[in-house]
Amino acid sequence: MQKLLFFILCVLCANAISAKKTNPAPLIRDVSRPYTVTDGLQDRHIALWASHGLYWNADESRWKFQRAHIWTTVEDMFSSSFTAPYLVPMLENAGAVVMQPRAYVRPGYRSVYIRWTKTKKQPTMVTLHRGDVATQYEINTTIGDGLWHYLCTVDNGASEHSDNCTIDGEGVEMRVIDEHTLGKSGRPRWMEAARYWLPEMGIADAAWIRDTTYTDYLNDIVCRGGWVNYLCGKSKVNPKMEGVGIPIDMCLAFHTDAGTTMTDSLVGSLAIYTNHNRLGKKTYPTKESRCISRDLADSVLTQVVADLSRTYSLEWPKRAIRQANYGETRDPEVPTIILELLSHQNYADMSYALNPQFRFTAARAVYKGIGRFLAARRHTTFTPQPLPPTALRTDLAGDSLRLTWQAVQDSLEPTAAPTYFIIYTRENEGSWDNGTLILNSSLTIHSEAGVQYDFCVAAGNAGGISMRSPIVSACQMDSVSPILIVDAFAEVRGPKMMAFDSLTGGVIPGSRPVPDGYEMAYTGEQINYDRRDPWHTDDDCGFGMSSLQRAGQLLVGNTHDWSAQHGCLLRQMGKSYVSCMEAALLPSDSAFEVVDIILGKSDTSVVYRMNTTIEQMRWTEGRHRVVMSGSAVGYPSRACYSGQIQTLDNQIITFRQELNPEQLSAEDVSAVSKLSSSDVIWGRYSDTGLPAGIVNTNYAIFGFPLETLDNFNSIYQQIIFQL
Repeated sequence: MQKLLFFILCVLCANAISAKKTNPAPLIRDVSRPYTVTDGLQDRHIALWASHGLYWNADESRWKFQRAHIWTTVEDMFSSSFTAPYLVPMLENAGAVVMQPRAYVRPGYRSVYIRWTKTKKQPTMVTLHRGDVATQYEINTTIGDGLWHYLCTVDNGASEHSDNCTIDGEGVEMRVIDEHTLGKSGRPRWMEAARYWLPEMGIADAAWIRDTTYTDYLNDIVCRGGWVNYLCGKSKVNPKMEGVGIPIDMCLAFHTDAGTTMTDSLVGSLAIYTNHNRLGKKTYPTKESRCISRDLADSVLTQVVADLSRTYSLEWPKRAIRQANYGETRDPEVPTIILELLSHQNYADMSYALNPQFRFTAARAVYKGIGRFLAARRHTTFTPQPLPPTALRTDLAGDSLRLTWQAVQDSLEPTAAPTYFIIYTRENEGSWDNGTLILNSSLTIHSEAGVQYDFCVAAGNAGGISMRSPIVSACQMDSVSPILIVDAFAEVRGPKMMAFDSLTGGVIPGSRPVPDGYEMAYTGEQINYDRRDPWHTDDDCGFGMSSLQRAGQLLVGNTHDWSAQHGCLLRQMGKSYVSCMEAALLPSDSAFEVVDIILGKSDTSVVYRMNTTIEQMRWTEGRHRVVMSGSAVGYPSRACYSGQIQTLDNQIITFRQELNPEQLSAEDVSAVSKLSSSDVIWGRYSDTGLPAGIVNTNYAIFGFPLETLDNFNSIYQQIIFQL
């Protein structure tokens, strides 16, 4: 009996030692976040890349993309428009450490990278200072030494102090890159192929180059598997190879492939894995069958097809789970798949894929497929993170500020319901704080006079937290009656596409997308509308071919921070204000003396709803004053082509009608009609003479988004002052 007990004790100790050995601390962990992930991707390390990138073509002596520029984009950047703003943050919000072989830039943010010297101490604490906000990270310095690793993104605050980043930590260095950081090509670094980023990460060419005669095109393919193996070399998953000891759990190559249909039907999604390595071996170093990658492919592809089919009420084609000999899936010594989400060459696929909401849905499906695969592999539970909250609203009462919001239920995932919320706060255009955990749907804080408070909210559960909500704002000044800002600009969309006839079709000329935040994949307008013209080369790709004029620019869309932008100008004028999203508008809001309604590039249905609400609340009947602006406020038309307005006092002012990196644009604007005989036409579009806006003692209504004005700040303040 004693021998049996001793044997059991030895087994338990061995298992405990083994568990400790096989589950080291993650490479990086944010310990300042106010929540804990238990049923998500905590402590997982995921290698991920988004297709291709600019490369040097020695034969042609030029830098070029690896795929065709078609349907206003190119795969080399288009895949990143799924991963950078959506998939990678979703994986990180679930607790994963995500590693990429291409420079990572989230639109509108700067990326912080750090590196360290290997130590025996585990963990090492470092502190990142963003203005007056400090965030602590736990770094496992026993692995990953000598390489630059992505740490986080930091917001581009408007005030001087918020732009400064410093880091405290023994033996830790920091570098920051953004969308303007240039690479070898002279173009933004994030556009370039992985082959050029790996040396900057600190990985010597010798770690992955197999043949010195390879072109940069081939090396870009080869380097990805070599990079993964170097990261996980000397770890539990790949102990015999040289490397830095990071236990990579899995690898995803996110692509969109070519191919067209003879009709306007969908091509759909495909997943690829390889059941052997370069030497023909059919197991990974862990002794697991390489066919486990088929399970990963099945989990991701099944989730993508199910979610896209249900969301868009169609049968999204599930093409195949294919076993094939591709370097991207053959070379990594960890479970790896290529996901060909759709065909970037096919008209029908791209009519969906150019829409930011489609990209969000597809990315969320990929994240869930990965989560379910890794949970099944480790026999753990996976809970999908919730969707972002909505109906945010701020209210002032004396020196108290109350923030409220509503949870959003996911019709595709009943288990994704939130159990808590994280409120992020920013004061006076500074940096966002690390968040506060709240169990209910409201928060009341003390409001200091003259301080602008901006808020956004994430919903959370055991699986992690959602993407963040739009921003609402508030400020209490000495004035007793606050202005209400209504942010009714929630829309994001792709460009409008249609089949003109049996021979032509595509993106409607002049139609522009409304990016979700910023668009990173737009290259320029479609220039070939001939369905009969086939693909010849990537430079002459036939039907759907588009310009490359705008490639590499991060173009402003719906940044979801309009309450804060307007509020900042009101604070400068010494005016109190509160704000809300359209869904949080209340009948009692008719008590506000001044209401500022932001419609932006919202469609006519939103404008109709808002007009109906205004009529119901009788805001324009004497004692209430309204400012309203948006592309569809008046009678719909392309009322202006010049982007110029001649005001009542004969000044010429301009507004943006082309996508640009600086501010919102509106290609389609409307003309407004007088509502009463006392109305004054504020200005007319210079090229058509149609009224651009009307003013009265009770209201100021504009047929274009005020935010598109070159001198928006001063004109907005003049309008508010005159009401």
